[in-house]
Amino acid sequence: MPPTTLNTRQAYVTDAIKLGTESARQCTNGMRALFDSVAVMSILNLLIIFSLLSSGFAGHPCPSPQYLQLGTTGLINCTFEGDLAVIAWFNSTSTQDDHIATIRDSGKSVDGSGEFDIAKNGSLLILNVSLQHEHTFCVVTVGTGDIHPQYCTDVVTVVFPKRREPLITDVQNCSEGVCFAQYSKDSIIRCSVENTRPAVNLTWAVRSGPADRTISHQSSTVPSPSVSGASSSSVTLIDPFMYSETLALVVCKGNSQPNMLKQNESLIFLQNMKSDLFSVTPDPLYAAIESTIVLNCPKMEKNLLVWNRKRGNSQQMNMVAYAVFGESLFVSPTREKLTLNPDGSLVISEVSVESRGIYICLTGDGEHEEARSYDVHVYAPAFPEVEGCGLRGEVEGCGLRGYCVLLAEEYDKLTCIIQGVPEGVRLGFTPLSPQQASITFLEQVVEIRDAGDFFDVSVTATYRASGSGVSTFQCGVIGEHAELFSHTAVFLLYVEPAINTTPETNYEFNFWRTAFIIILVAFLALGSLACISCCYGSVLFRGRDTPSKEVHSAEVDV
Repeated sequence: MPPTTLNTRQAYVTDAIKLGTESARQCTNGMRALFDSVAVMSILNLLIIFSLLSSGFAGHPCPSPQYLQLGTTGLINCTFEGDLAVIAWFNSTSTQDDHIATIRDSGKSVDGSGEFDIAKNGSLLILNVSLQHEHTFCVVTVGTGDIHPQYCTDVVTVVFPKRREPLITDVQNCSEGVCFAQYSKDSIIRCSVENTRPAVNLTWAVRSGPADRTISHQSSTVPSPSVSGASSSSVTLIDPFMYSETLALVVCKGNSQPNMLKQNESLIFLQNMKSDLFSVTPDPLYAAIESTIVLNCPKMEKNLLVWNRKRGNSQQMNMVAYAVFGESLFVSPTREKLTLNPDGSLVISEVSVESRGIYICLTGDGEHEEARSYDVHVYAPAFPEVEGCGLRGEVEGCGLRGYCVLLAEEYDKLTCIIQGVPEGVRLGFTPLSPQQASITFLEQVVEIRDAGDFFDVSVTATYRASGSGVSTFQCGVIGEHAELFSHTAVFLLYVEPAINTTPETNYEFNFWRTAFIIILVAFLALGSLACISCCYGSVLFRGRDTPSKEVHSAEVDV
């Protein structure tokens, strides 16, 4: 079949329609056989019409429209078939103008504008695509027949964005196409695609259940200040929590013709901070330094999960891990040696002081939600010490290996201290066997001192002692934290017999008796000395009288 122009084929179509209509009119009052024959002819004519139309469009060598990127070398691609002598391109729909590029057996030729070139297969090259090239280009081919068909194609200029996916702005936590943000009444969540031609249409929807549901948003498109002919599109989220209270997975969708994006969707996981997270009563959990603990989430069918942590007296909840469950599991990058298991449980390894705080797990399916909370306390090994007994660990002290002995007074005080413990730890004195003396504790006063990361706790007990002998006591952690600190400080209280009130009366009686004995001994000694003196004096007296008598006698004898 010789080549025909599109106008000629349209004429064939018109003539065929007229022929079918005329035949139908003639068979209105005719015989049934004539009617059947005319009907058959009409059907044949319609088949001819569709054949002509299909051959005309199917044989178009240049698809339309064709999209060429601004500022680049663009190719208006055509596929010519058959033995063609000449292919001539025109810068409009009129073939009366001068051609801009031609290729024939002898070679190619182009106009002197420097804008165009022609490829070996006859396709037209635009060396630097600009906005002025956005119109219709036509090509005429010359073959062996007398009819020279004309083919036209529309050129649309485009600008592709540097980032070929919707960009969710003003959000810091983004990874692998899923972002996270804590949403409040002052939050502005915006999605944008910048510097495109044509503009990309953006919408927000919430992903829940089998299909996405559109939510409130506000769109805008403005000319690009940096790229001529391009524009920037953005859409601002208004109410993401139309179908849930606390958790929502929201998707920003981009649509354009032609498709300007390699990825048409971007996801953001939102947590509503209007929800009262502190109403969940936390379960207390104590973890030793450098240990590993596991925090579990509520058991439910879920596709959204987030772990938050609050430290100290702060009211700020900070996200530490989040996950989006579905066909593929996404887990946020975690920190501080935190691991999020596939079941949603949070693992804290190598527990440190920084691990302390209230942890809250929120899970949901886009409509229903549940929560669970833990109050994590961290502690290190600590040992109580009794003042006056030396440092722990000494053989003669009150440490782990030895007992100390304290001399008890009738009324006195004992003080025990433990350092570097979590808040809530309490100390107390308790008696052990054997108990020889009677020790009565009148009161025990607890003092707590903030030591930074931990606390120092002391207890001071006032006691009264009676009797005599040795009594054994220990100082240790009492109450709900006793199992965390099993070490105690054991010590002995020694009560001397002299501290009783009865010995004081005996002491006075013994004093006077001793004094009496001393005085009596003194008198006896003095009496003895007096007797000795008298006896000695009388002996001397007798000695003087005897010689005189002898002299006198002698004198008489003469």
